[in-house]
Amino acid sequence: MKIQDFPLLFTPHGCELSPEAQTFIEMEGELTKENIEAFNKGRIAFLKDWHKNESIGNVERRSFGYQNGDYTGEGLVYRPRDRKGEILPAVVYYHGGAWITLCKECYEYECAAIAEQAGCVVFNVDYRCAPFHKFPIPVEDCYAALSAVREQAADYGADAGHIALAGDSAGGNLALAVTLMARKKEERIDYLALAYPGVGIDLETDAFARHYLNSPKEADDPLVSPIMDRHPEKLPPLCIVIGTCDFLLDQNLRYIRKLLSAGADAELELYQGMPHGFIQMTTPPGIDSIRLISEKIRTHLWKEE
Repeated sequence: MKIQDFPLLFTPHGCELSPEAQTFIEMEGELTKENIEAFNKGRIAFLKDWHKNESIGNVERRSFGYQNGDYTGEGLVYRPRDRKGEILPAVVYYHGGAWITLCKECYEYECAAIAEQAGCVVFNVDYRCAPFHKFPIPVEDCYAALSAVREQAADYGADAGHIALAGDSAGGNLALAVTLMARKKEERIDYLALAYPGVGIDLETDAFARHYLNSPKEADDPLVSPIMDRHPEKLPPLCIVIGTCDFLLDQNLRYIRKLLSAGADAELELYQGMPHGFIQMTTPPGIDSIRLISEKIRTHLWKEE
């Protein structure tokens, strides 16, 4: 697989490639650390250009770190400037990128918007990626980040007792995996806000997962394919946001049916005509999806016990 196989470089107004993006892709080669880093830097530059009329100045932005063994993870923290002195619920955001590309800096605008609109402290975290760090390392890094948020919440004016997890694509997959790990340890997660998560891995069609997994049998692990979870009724309330043109739509529909059949508190929000990755588009549907995600988080984390 090569970098140009990634359907991740869309224009701010649609899923077609811009001339600049096409030129950038054509410069890339195989999945090396150098090429992935270059891909991410290019992506960040595109996103900054698309969001030039927006500002993240309405939030305070800080950094935080966490440990998983000898790995030191890094994260960015966003807090609404107009909520000084208040203890706010926490949101941990896991970025997408097919478990292979992208980084926390690619989601600055989304995380800042969620912090402001939901009235929460958002922790935007990185994790080690495939193909150099395969399953379960990314999941373990993400869980370690959640543990660090619980431990450090007070330092950022956040409430460790009210936490939501959020993520898109592979990040949504990881948010579900972390939730299953937390459930096994009887640790509370209050809400899940997911955008087009990978929930059922099919190695015959998913070339990205082949780089993420060590062996085909891992595809049946609920930490890889959350649709294999035997107790979906024990999940926290969740919402999945997805477009009708998303290649993951069918598996998300199957997952939602399974959750609802089991009695889980699950919602599906469909955006007509939208492709995979649309929450980052500076289009009315893309902007509205962040508003919707923020509203769902605010409703669930701010409700009275």
